[in-house]
Amino acid sequence: MKVKQMNPFQPTFGKNPPMLIGRDEIINNFIESLDENVGDERRATLFTGQRGMGKTVVLNALAKRAREKGWITAEVTTSPTMLEDILDNISDQVESRSKTTLQGINLSLFGFGGGVTTAKETRKTGWRMQVTRLLKELDNKGVGVLFTIDEIVSSSSELRQFAIAYQHFVREDRVVAVAMAGLPYQVSNLLQDKVLTFLRRSSRVELVMIDIDDVYEGMLATISEYGRTIEATVLKQAAESTKGYPYLIQLVGSKIWSMHPDNREISASDVEVGISLAYGQLKKNVFEPVLEVLSDKDIAFLRAMSKDDGASKTSDIAKRLKITAGYLSTYRARLLDADVIFSPKRGYLDFNIPFLREHLRGYPI
Repeated sequence: MKVKQMNPFQPTFGKNPPMLIGRDEIINNFIESLDENVGDERRATLFTGQRGMGKTVVLNALAKRAREKGWITAEVTTSPTMLEDILDNISDQVESRSKTTLQGINLSLFGFGGGVTTAKETRKTGWRMQVTRLLKELDNKGVGVLFTIDEIVSSSSELRQFAIAYQHFVREDRVVAVAMAGLPYQVSNLLQDKVLTFLRRSSRVELVMIDIDDVYEGMLATISEYGRTIEATVLKQAAESTKGYPYLIQLVGSKIWSMHPDNREISASDVEVGISLAYGQLKKNVFEPVLEVLSDKDIAFLRAMSKDDGASKTSDIAKRLKITAGYLSTYRARLLDADVIFSPKRGYLDFNIPFLREHLRGYPI
């Protein structure tokens, strides 16, 4: 088999690699719900996980699979224009399909045939009612709508407005589904909203480190699919070096592939050097940009946290730094706002970035 020149590993945040490693079951479980009743709890799923766990990649994969089933997708990121973006997403897809599978839909609803002209103007007339009219038209054609919302921010009024509207869509038996993704503390805060109680009944999926055996099998399948070979012991070294961290899986894979891309066999030397380069890039791309914008006192705070193997007690951090609770709260708030740390429970703090603790200790990951 001829080696395919394209590197199949994609270590860019949010970019879909040709093969998803270790997430098939999660993706398939959600997609199965699209064939079930609208009340299936999996049709409203909250994905959470630390940075680099592949949340955006999973949302992209869900949208792709949903489109393959004939659904329309509204793929947005939480922002002040989120609601407008949803309408633009759906209306663009309706327009592109209008000459084929969606013939007969009243395009004036989407701003193409008169009436409402822009998503911003429709929002002024009542965003939920406008989307409800849209969903009714699509229901008649047997077409569902999947909403994917990335980087959820619990304080977003736009997200709150969407969530309230989505409850109405479900009550009206509209053919809809929603997948949202965010950092753990944002998801936790969202679930505390007393108005959005339906989210507490939704499916919640935590994206964690991938089992090393799955990493091994996934890397082997990817390498073989693209026409190359690698010895089992060498591949085992590569898989174990990733620690199951999705971003590092793609980073290690990319580096070992690019060492000698024209050679059919990936050698032990390729893997050894590739792992070293991957670790260096992880430091450069992830750890250094985070730390370089922090003050010396912020970094001292993080170093005090790094002494613990798990979540740190705020009282212990204060003792190590010899500061009062008042001073501690200042640094705590700043680092929380920067998404460097999060609070898993009252009185505790933990790192929001995998392996930052080990980096601060000066240990290899």
